[in-house]
Order: sequence, then C-alpha cells, then structure tokens
Amino acid sequence: MLAVVVAIFATLWLPYRSYVVYNSFARRRYENAWFLLFCRLAVYANSAVNPILYNAMSAKFRSAFRAQLACCCCCCRK
Repeated sequence: MLAVVVAIFATLWLPYRSYVVYNSFARRRYENAWFLLFCRLAVYANSAVNPILYNAMSAKFRSAFRAQLACCCCCCRK
C-alpha cells in the first residue's frame, strides 16, 4: 500500500515540481496558463485520491472510518 501511495504522490506532483524547477533555472520562464491549471488540478487530485486509495487497500482504515461515522451520526441525533 505504501508503494502505491508514494507512486501516486510522485506521479501527481511531478508536473508541478518540474514546472517550478524549470522556471527556477530557465532564462525564459514557461508561463502556459493551461499547463499551470493542469499542474494544480493534479496536486488537488492527489489529496482527493488518498482516501479512496486507503479505503480500497486497507481494512483497518475502512473499519476506523465506519466507527468515526457511527460516532458522528450518534452525536448528531441527540
């Protein structure tokens, strides 16, 4: 599971980090608005995909998540 999470993290952050490194050393900056939008969406997608990955790969996460939801639902009913 750790390898999958790290691989997804690296894949989704690679475009943005490459953009930052390139613009740090290039004489002429790369400023394509669509590419920057793609980079930001990939970074946000990383945060969105983590709970899905944990749910798909970890029974402990699923049971803890269910317990947390059950606790929240009990508190809301009072």
